[in-house]
Amino acid sequence: MVGVVGDISTRADRGGFLGLATIGPMFAPTLGPVIGGVLADKLGWRSIFWFLCITSSICAVVMILFLPETLRAIVGNGSIPLPRIYHAVIPIIGRQGRKSSSQASTAAPSTRKKFQNPLLLLLHADIALLLLINGIVYSVFYGVVASISSVFHEAYPQLSETDLGLCFITLGGGQLVGSWFCGRLLDWDYQRLRLALKEPNVEQVDEASGKVDDSFPIEKARLRLLPTFLAFYVVSCIGYGWCIDKRTHMSGPLILLAGGRSLPACVFPPLSYTPSFISSHHPELHTHSAQQNNLVRCGLGAALVSSMQPLLDALGTGYAYVLLGGLSALMTPLLYVVMYIGPRCRARRIRMAMERRERE
Repeated sequence: MVGVVGDISTRADRGGFLGLATIGPMFAPTLGPVIGGVLADKLGWRSIFWFLCITSSICAVVMILFLPETLRAIVGNGSIPLPRIYHAVIPIIGRQGRKSSSQASTAAPSTRKKFQNPLLLLLHADIALLLLINGIVYSVFYGVVASISSVFHEAYPQLSETDLGLCFITLGGGQLVGSWFCGRLLDWDYQRLRLALKEPNVEQVDEASGKVDDSFPIEKARLRLLPTFLAFYVVSCIGYGWCIDKRTHMSGPLILLAGGRSLPACVFPPLSYTPSFISSHHPELHTHSAQQNNLVRCGLGAALVSSMQPLLDALGTGYAYVLLGGLSALMTPLLYVVMYIGPRCRARRIRMAMERRERE
């Protein structure tokens, strides 16, 4: 998903594209319990797996039929004629152009590039810290989502399985608004910094590779708002936990679930910033950045979800969510570290890449 967004968008509008692209992956885990609760309550738990099989098969068929190849190393800017194997079965997306000599020269050797180990991205300090920040905030978010059913059932025992599933609607609604708003905010803040630095409005972009001018302070443009977002995220997490712990009216935690994730103070900015930041100056690595992003955040998310119930039993609901909020708050200093060391690390990568090309 992030790889396709990096292929079809420029640096200036990539935030908006990523905001829209995260709606599906982030909204699905909240919509799933709603549908699952109704299916389990009315048709039995086996119907959930039939539903998953049918919907995933439909998605696979749609991708096979309509999704074309977008990798810039293969298609350039989209106007290079490709072998049939790279075409969609039903080509209704994209455009067919005529091959130019300049594009042919840039695209031809790119298909013979050596395999790049995506794990090597973790050796770069700034990228590793970004992935860690993203993974921690993501895992806290999924810890909250995974424990909604159990904590609501304990605090409000009168709720049925269907009622518990409906509680996720508020979370999903907040995420829809948050994803859209975050993407727009990313692009707006990028343009604001560009104007402040008197940068030209038109980026110097290589059409075949997607590379941009490396002098722009992309770390500052993409990360400077995150400390504020994390502050709201921490407050909503802690407040939600204590509302459940004190058995307040059910509207209290539901409002925090919706409001805390409809604001930019939610999990979406880190999820959108990290792949966007990496791919802005290294478009050839944006697919690898998405792979490592998924590896780190899903690994940490799985670890925290598996430990949520023991954590709730040991500390109680209120203090358990204080711990989760504090864990997210610890990521704030690391953001400033990334903004400080990021330009140096990026310059070193560029210098090493130039030296490697000269040796070749």
